[in-house]
Formats: sequence, structure tokens, C-alpha cells
Amino acid sequence: MDAFSIDKLGNIRVNNSAILDRENTRSIKCQVYAVEINTTEKHQSNSTMITIQVTDVNDNNPEFKNTSYLFNVTDNSKVIGKVHADDADSNKTTNGKVTYDIIQGRGNYTKLFQINSSSGEISKRSAEWTRCVHLPRYIDIYVTASDNPSASSMKRKSTVQVSVDIRTNLCPPTILQYGDNKSNQTVLISLQEDYKIGSNVTSFQVKDEDPDPDLTCKITKNDTFSLEKKENRIWLIQLIKPLDREQKKHYNLTVTASDTKHETWLRFDITIEDINDNAPVFTQSNYSLSINEETTKPNITTVQAKDSDSGENATIKYKLIPSKWSSYFHIDPNSGKINLNKTIDRETMGSLGILELTVVAEDGGKPSRNSTALITIKINDINDNVPEFCNDGQTLEFTFNELDTKKDFYTAKATDKDADDHDGILFALVNETSSFSITKGVLSIKSRLKKTDAGVLMIVTYNNRPYAKELSNKTQKISIKVQDINDNIPNFNQTGYQISVKENTAVGSMLLSVTATDADWSEEYGSVYYWISSGNTDRHFFINQLNGSVYLADNVDYEKRTNYNLTITASDYKDRKFSNHSAYTTLNITVQDVNDESPKFADNCLQICKVKENTTGSFNCKVNATDHDRSKQFHHVTYQMVPSSGSSQNHFKINKTSGEISVWTALDYDAGDHDFNLTVKASDSIHSSTCTLSIIVEDVDDTPPTFQKTMYYFHVSENQPAGTLVGQVKAEDKDSSSLKYQLETSDQNQTFQLNATTGQITTRLSLDREKKQSYSLHVAVHDSHGNKATKRAIVNVTVLDVNDNRPNFGGTLLTYNTSEGSTSKNLKISFTATDLDIGNNGNVTYTMRDDYDSLFKMNSTDPGVILIVKELRHDAKGIPINSDGKAVYTLNVVATDHGEPQLSSIATINIYVSDVNDCSPEFEKLNMTATIMEGSVKGFSVYRVTATDCDYDPQNRNLTYSINGTDKEYFSIKKEVHGDMQDGIVKLTKPISVINKEIYKVNVTVSDGKNSNQTLLTVTVKDVNDHDPIFTQKKYNFNVSENDSDGNRSMNAFVGKVNANDKDKHSSIVYRIVTSDVENLFNVTQDGVIHLIGVVDHDSCSSHQFSFSVVAEDGGSPKRMNFTEVVVTIIDKNDNYPKFKRVSYAGSIKENSRNGTPVFIVSTIYTTFYITNILRTTEKKNYK
Repeated sequence: MDAFSIDKLGNIRVNNSAILDRENTRSIKCQVYAVEINTTEKHQSNSTMITIQVTDVNDNNPEFKNTSYLFNVTDNSKVIGKVHADDADSNKTTNGKVTYDIIQGRGNYTKLFQINSSSGEISKRSAEWTRCVHLPRYIDIYVTASDNPSASSMKRKSTVQVSVDIRTNLCPPTILQYGDNKSNQTVLISLQEDYKIGSNVTSFQVKDEDPDPDLTCKITKNDTFSLEKKENRIWLIQLIKPLDREQKKHYNLTVTASDTKHETWLRFDITIEDINDNAPVFTQSNYSLSINEETTKPNITTVQAKDSDSGENATIKYKLIPSKWSSYFHIDPNSGKINLNKTIDRETMGSLGILELTVVAEDGGKPSRNSTALITIKINDINDNVPEFCNDGQTLEFTFNELDTKKDFYTAKATDKDADDHDGILFALVNETSSFSITKGVLSIKSRLKKTDAGVLMIVTYNNRPYAKELSNKTQKISIKVQDINDNIPNFNQTGYQISVKENTAVGSMLLSVTATDADWSEEYGSVYYWISSGNTDRHFFINQLNGSVYLADNVDYEKRTNYNLTITASDYKDRKFSNHSAYTTLNITVQDVNDESPKFADNCLQICKVKENTTGSFNCKVNATDHDRSKQFHHVTYQMVPSSGSSQNHFKINKTSGEISVWTALDYDAGDHDFNLTVKASDSIHSSTCTLSIIVEDVDDTPPTFQKTMYYFHVSENQPAGTLVGQVKAEDKDSSSLKYQLETSDQNQTFQLNATTGQITTRLSLDREKKQSYSLHVAVHDSHGNKATKRAIVNVTVLDVNDNRPNFGGTLLTYNTSEGSTSKNLKISFTATDLDIGNNGNVTYTMRDDYDSLFKMNSTDPGVILIVKELRHDAKGIPINSDGKAVYTLNVVATDHGEPQLSSIATINIYVSDVNDCSPEFEKLNMTATIMEGSVKGFSVYRVTATDCDYDPQNRNLTYSINGTDKEYFSIKKEVHGDMQDGIVKLTKPISVINKEIYKVNVTVSDGKNSNQTLLTVTVKDVNDHDPIFTQKKYNFNVSENDSDGNRSMNAFVGKVNANDKDKHSSIVYRIVTSDVENLFNVTQDGVIHLIGVVDHDSCSSHQFSFSVVAEDGGSPKRMNFTEVVVTIIDKNDNYPKFKRVSYAGSIKENSRNGTPVFIVSTIYTTFYITNILRTTEKKNYK
């Protein structure tokens, strides 16, 4: 097919636009000649040469030489690299001129670079590379190459990915300790001088925001501490030599981290602390005293202890070990003075009346050391108790019915703690009334009860024995309640009620209130309830059951009913079915009439009345309306005509009483009086209604001209010159042969003109079908006498189409928004190009220039729709990212019509693809482990968790951390943001111990709001010696037999065993006796067994007891200890012989005394008795 064609008028048109390509052919020469068509010779003219210049249009995209680029950037480089693209369009100043720009890539790193728009040279923005910024190893940016057509809507562009390898060192190292930045700071550390060799002193982590930094770390030279590197750039400082505070109290260590260009330091100021190794010693191990009960007394005794240590380790504080009686006393923690602050009741102490206090003297060392002393106090008894009720004086409640009579209902009981007062307890009523009395504790009703008897009775108990101090007798409250009985009926305050109600009263209005009262005084029997018991069959009224208010429940209508008689019941029972106590009253309601009905027209409102022209007066046309109000003053109706904009007011009138309509002035049909619409209003002075009548005027004898046709149809092509013949109309008149035609039109443009004599219609303007495709003309004709045709001719002119319009998209840029992934396939990309032409001239076909490697395709069954074949990705290679962070796919759609010649237009469709949250957060490290020391406090940083999310949108990679698992109560996690990193700092929520276990496990979850991941964090707690050993008893009592009289004993005789527990893990406990005066009598083994190792004699020991302290000491560092008291009672053995006071005795007796006469020597007699007794009860031995 040739590129051009020529028609018979010499018009040259483009025949095949696909052949025209400015880049291949700049001009085309054509030889043109003319040939006769209406002759048989068909002579041909000479030819002429026409040169047609092909002008350039922007139909080529810029093309990069490479599909992608990789450049390196270092600290010293200014220029990074250069990209280049060519555009095949020939006009290198517009369509073929290429300019470059950088568009948004992932991570918002575009601001780091700039590009020369002409040369494509990419360089660093100097200001952005002077500060420390966290950068990845590789950064992808996108460069666009755009041409520069004169019409911006025709601009074309291409995009290429540029990957930048970051090899800079912008950031100095950062030293972190427990998640906090400690760079170039000093940290204070305290160590006790017994700190173990090989233990970790502290730790820190070194980080650098530069990609792949080369980090080293060193410590100041010393022989006491070492630096050891662990995984994840964590460093430990360890003790490698024993500490001695007396030789050196302070160490200053500096750690330096380097990345070959920058250095960062952290200084540790380490202080060595003293330890406590002496316990206080009391000047006495036991104190004894006596005091009276029910008294307080300052400084009942003073205890004193001494400590061989110095400084805080020798500062002694005194305290009482908690016991049953310790809260009654106060000890001055500094002086040791003991005060009796609370009175002691002797009756609560048992038969002996003796109490014991244990005083602890504790020094100020850490951990502290202590010792104890025993204080024995005897409490002297006094007479100090009153009788007390057995039920502790609680208020008792009794309920009786009104009118209840005599009966016993309660017996009071009381006791007296003093032994001599049990049988002398008496009772009395404090507020004795005529209705109640008490005898020997028995409370009784004396007479019938009434409402006023309700209240509180007060019983007092007492005895006649004088008290040792001023005391108040105890009382017992008895609450008396009297219940009402239902013995009264309600009573109305009126026997009947009378009211009037207008029929237009609003529903819900309160009409009146009725009132009845009940003499019963309780709420149950004295409350009154109301209801309408008769006369309310149509439910026009409603009564409030609680307050007797009567309301209008439904509209009342005077025209239907004028009076209501209601019966109202009042009852003291809410349920009317079970009510026995009721009263009644009547309510008479009169309905008052109001004007509430509108006049209504009869069916003749819709009638059509006819009247002949040129007549006046009545013409049998009448309306009628009625009003349904019953009162005479409300149903009288009058009539009047409603004014209108027409001339009906000038021609008609109405009788205001009868409603009859008559002609006021004569009507002329030929003058245009053909028909009238009259509106009549009927009114009762307040309400009104209207009726519309149609009055037709009948013509009188007339003979006008008539057209041959009443409807004409003509056609004319658009774009024809003015004066083009459209068609001709014709009319006939029997009365006249001279007719004049007239075009009746309101067209101000006067598109057509009419020949008044011939009836020919021609154009006055060139027609445009797209503006108006048809016209309807009204043509009138009249004869020479002025008589017009009764009907006008209607001329319909249709404008024929010519292909003079291109398809129009309504705009050169269409936009769509979607999200990446499966959602994008649901996007329907629809567009419409409209062609104002019709037929083939307006039939549009669509084609697509670029489908992104079959990612898009045209819908074969639904033109104007592009289908997405594969899922759109936000991170697709080569797809640019705009300033809003959306990936932009650009499609060029061509719309071509089927006219002759074919016309087309191009639209650009931009599809903006939003990032969706389809990436799950990923932990930098799974199954994390951490180690902390026992006793770490709340808020201590345990571990830094690092996770990343590959989504582009910051909202989709906004991470949150949480902790769960069996040990979650000990830990919390809080997000910390620095640069693009979102770490989770795990901290302690409360102090942690190894008492329960040494390993704690929690699950750490990271979420971006939709997707989540989980890993395990295992925290190992290293034990710290932070618990004192605790004895199972505060005091141990043992018994042991004394030695034989000759000193014989069993070696290491068993006395008893003490036992202490330590909550610290892996703790070993040793025991020792700390009371020096018994060390030669007792010893204790490492497992707490006490043995008697010395000689003890019950007869030479005044108290027959030995009291000493045993200390339990653990093996921790520093050591911790605790004390207990051991009391050993010496049991007597029969290990002594009787002894005569003298070696010989002298006595006298009369001679010849009878056998059996005693010799009066008292000592000998007693001695003989005891010897006899001993001989009977002991083993046989030789006695003298």
C-alpha cells in the first residue's frame, strides 16, 4: 500500500502512516498528473514533482547502552561513574535530546547521589557524605533517561538500575555497654578484694555503622586485667591476678576501639573495696529483769557489744529478733537501750509469766556480721480485766411482727479473764423500755410491739470487784426490727374527677393526677399502685401505676366520640390479680371540638369544561366541596379563584357560595385563546384545598391553508459550504393561490434560511454533526388574507458524518493504584477513547506499545481493558520508584478509528504499585543466649535483639517486639531505633535469683503488624553469694547427763545437732562455736553435730545449763554467716555417796533399857535412815 493517495479534487492524503518513519526517510517525492474522466480519450496532463518532507514525531524511547551498571564509591572518590542512553529520534534538540535524572530507590538513599542531567555522570553529594550514616554494602538507585518533546504529554523515558558498592569509612566505632552508648566516657566499677581470679569484671560491645568494618580493640598495659574477644564483637575484661586493697586501691584501664581511620575509647575507673571479717561480741550473753504488766517503761536495760573491725565494718547496730513479744519493745539501734513501749497483759502469757528476747548486734560491713544475747523478763500480774461478752460484743439482730407479745428471745453470756471474777458477772439494760426487760441475762418482750419499739437495746455486763485501774464495762448491742402488717386499705382524696380535653391534644400529654394514700407505714404495704379498671376499652388513656398520672395514649376525635367515663382503682399490691385492698374513683373526660378537617372537593374537580369563543356568562361548569367538621362554625365553605400568571383572571369568575364558574369577557380562539387551566380554592377560614379545571375554547368557522405533508425529512453532509440546498416544503389553500412561507425558529445562529415564495430551505452556515446531528424546523404558511394553516409543517434535517475527529481519551495521562502481589492481578485497567464521529469513523481499536515482557495484555473480549497477566512486584528490576515510594509501570495505549483516512491518538497509563507487607521480620541470630549475674537489678540490660524486614514501606517494616513463655515475668523488651536499625533491648523487670533455677527461657517475637517470627532467648544466671545461711530453729535445747563421780565419760558424747540451709546454689556450710568459755567443753562437727568433750558436773553448776552461740558459715566469696543459740541442760546422775559430818559420835542411854530404845543422836538417826534407804535402792557396795 502506498504512503499517499490523491482524490479527484487533487487533495493528497496519507494512505499508510506505518510507512512514514522520519528516522529512515526524511522526505518522499511523488509524481502527480491529471487524467480526463468524462471523455473517451482520457487525455493525461503533463506531470509535476511534489516533495513531501516527513517531520519528526517523538516515537522512540531513549535506550541505555547497558541493562544495568555497577560502580564503587570510596571516601576519596567524587565521581562514581557514568551512564549513557541514545534516542533514535532525529531532532536532537527536542525529541532526540536525552536528559538524565535519579528517581527514588529502596531505602531513601537517593539523596546521597547527584547526576549531571546532560552527561549522565553520577557523583556524591558532598554534604551527605560528611556525617556518619548507617549504609548497606550495596545500594540500588534508578536513573531515568528522558527525551524532550515540545509537548510534555508526549515525553518518553527509560529507566536503568545502578548498583553502588559502598566502600567508605564514615563512622567511628561505637562502644556499647548493656545497650547504652558509652563511647569516650568513663565507667565506675567497684570490686571487693576477694574477687575470684578468672571472673569477668565487665563486658562491652563494639559496633561500626560502616559496611564490613575492620575493627580492633586493645587495653592499657597492666598485669592484673586481661581483654578477651567473644562472638558478635563482644569483649570481656577478666581478672588474672589476686587483688589486695592494702597494696592498691584503684585501677584505671582504657579500652581503645579502632577501624583503621577512627578511634573510640572507654575508660574504666575500678575501686577495690574492703571486706568484713569480725563479728560483734556482747559484754554479757544473758540479761535478766522483771516488770509489772499493763505498764510502759523507758530504759528497762541496756545491752552492749564490741567489734574488733574498724570503720563501717565496726559500726554496730542493735535490733530485736522478731518474736511473739519483740513488738512490745524498742531498742535504740545505736546505744542498745531497750524501752517497753506497749503494755503486756499477764493473762495472755501462761502460768510462768516469763518472756525472752533475743538481741542481735550487727556491724556495718557488707555482708554484715552479727552475734546475739538473751534477755529474760518476768511479768508481774495485776487485777486488770472486766467481764466480756462471749460473742465479742457483736451487734445481734432480731425481727418481730407488729403486735407481737410476751416471750423470751435471747440469753446474754460473758466471761472474766481474772480467775476470781467468773461467778460474779451481772447484766443490765442501759436503755430499758416498757416493751423489753432483762433478768439474769435473759432478754424478754413485756408488752405488744409497735413501730416505735424498733431500735437498739444496750446490755451492760459488770461485777462488783474493784479494778486495779480505771476500766469501762463492756456492752452488747441488740438491734430490734418491727415488721409492718397489712391492715389498712388505700383511700382516694376525691370521690370523682372531671376534666375537658381538646381533640387535638398531643399524644403523651399528661391530663391530671389522681392521689390515694395507705395508712400502712412500710413500703411493702403502704405503697399505692393505680390502674384504669373500666371505661378505657379503646385504650385512649394510660395511667402511671406508681404516681397516678393520667396521660393521653391515643388521639381522641370529637367527630367520633365526645365523652369518656373511666373507673380508676388504687391498690396496695402491685399485681392487680392478687390485690385484696383496693379503692375506686371515677374520671369523666369531655372531648372538645376543634377545626381539624379540610374542605374536600367532589369528583367534578377533575372535569373538563367547554365554551365556545365569543360567548359570556355561565356555561354549565361548577365545583363542589364539603367539610366534615361537626360544628357549624367549622364546616361553612366559600370558593375563590387562585391567581395565575396567565390571562384566565381576565376571562372567568366564580360564585363564592355556589362554586359556579362563568365567562367574564368574551374569548377569541383565533387570537390564541384555545384552552385554560383554572385553580379554585375552597376554604373554611382556616383549612383549604384546591381544584384545577381544564377549560377548552371551541373554534368557530375558519378555512386556513394546509401543507402537502405535515412532516418532511432531509439529509445534508457536515462541513458543506453555506447555501447548500437542504430541501423544499409545499402547501395548498383552496381560498388563495398566493401563499407565503415562514420559518418559525428560536435559533439565534439562523443555521437555515427559507425562500418565502418557493419553500426551498438552504444552509446559512457550515454544519458540524458533532455539535448537532439533527434539526427540527417549524414552517408556517398563510394566505394573502392572513389566514394561517391550522397545522405547521415540521422539517427534520439530519446531518451526515465525515471522519474529522481523532479518538479522544479525555486526557493524555491515566493513573491507577494497586498493591503488589496477588491483589494486583485483580486490578482492572480500563480506559475509553471517544470519537465524536459515528459509524466506522467513530469505531475505535486499541493497541499497546509495550507490555513489559507479556506482563500486560489487551482483553480480547472487552476492548478498552488491559489485563495483568502476572503479579506486579514493587521491587521488580528496572521499575522506578516515585517520591511517594510507589513503583511506577508506564503503558502507552494507541486508539485508532476506522474512518478514511484513519486518525489516532496516544494515552499514557501510569500504574502505581504500593508496597505490601509480605516480608516477615528476620532475626539476625536465632536461638540467642545471654549470661547475667544473680542479683542484677530491675532495668538491667540483658540482650540486644536485632531483626530486619525487607519491605520497602516504613509502615510495613515498623517492628514491635514482645516476650512470652514461662519465664516472661522476669523480662521486658523495648524497641530502640538508631538509623535504619530497630533493635529490641531485653531488660529485667525484677531482680533475678538462682534459688528456683539457673536457666531462664523466653520466646522473643518480632512483628511488623501482620507477619511475625519467633526465636528462643536462653538466659543463664550465674550465682552470687547473696543469702545468709538460715538455721531451722532460732534456739536449740539439748539435754546431756553429767559425768560419773570419778570423771569417767564417753569420748565425744552426742549432745544434739543443729542445721542451717542456704538458698544460694552449690553452697557448702560449716559450723563453729563462737562462745569462747565453752570451747573446752563442747565442739561441733562440719555437719552440725555437737559433742560433749569436757567434764561437767550437775552439782557444781548453779544453773545446770550451758548457753553458747553456733555460727553457720557458707563457702562463698565474700563469706556470709548466721547465728543460733544452743542451750545444753545437764541432767543429774546419782554419782555422790552419803558422808557423815563427823568421824565419830557420842551418845548416852540408860542401862537396862529395853530393846528398841533409841539412842538420842539426831544426826545418827537421820544418817541411818538415809543409809538404809540407799542400801535398799542402790547396788551393793562397801560402806563404812
